[in-house]
Amino acid sequence: MHEHNFIKELEKGLSPLPPSQREDVLADYRAHIFEARERGKSDDEISASLGDARTLARTFVADYHLTRITNPYEGQKFTTSLYHMARATLVVLSIIAFNFFFMLWPILGLAIVLGMSWVVATIAVFVGIIFAIAVLVGNIATPVAVGLSAKLALSFYSLSLFGASLLACVVLYLLSRWFLLGLMKYIKLNAKVIQPD
Repeated sequence: MHEHNFIKELEKGLSPLPPSQREDVLADYRAHIFEARERGKSDDEISASLGDARTLARTFVADYHLTRITNPYEGQKFTTSLYHMARATLVVLSIIAFNFFFMLWPILGLAIVLGMSWVVATIAVFVGIIFAIAVLVGNIATPVAVGLSAKLALSFYSLSLFGASLLACVVLYLLSRWFLLGLMKYIKLNAKVIQPD
């Protein structure tokens, strides 16, 4: 997302805030984008580091309403405090709902696919080892019963299965590592959203 679109979405999401606070937040993000460009970052890198504009806006709105509850301004009415409490609760619930409906199921699906792939690759490694040993023992035990070409083919297939399954384990390790690092970043982002600095 380019700067104009990000700022436009952020501004739209910050509409419940008072104008002065909204402008402060927008100015901070404009400055952040400018500094990132000065350091030579691309628009895609900047966009990835900023996160989703709507989620950020919800965070600021929730924080504003929570602040109005915990630190009310002088003369604030009880009904105004209830309003802020209801708004803060709705914003937090919308963030939780987004995570549940749009993020939880794809993450669980990827975790299940990775888990099943590990099971299949591990079984394939053991089957490859067992067949390699069986072919080797079979060559020693029955040197004449099976032709040389059949023995070579069985040896080749068992070693190929073993090698391919080991390669699959290496690829799965890299994919699992990437998945876990991404999941940890996402969890940290959500922790930051729920409890900002």
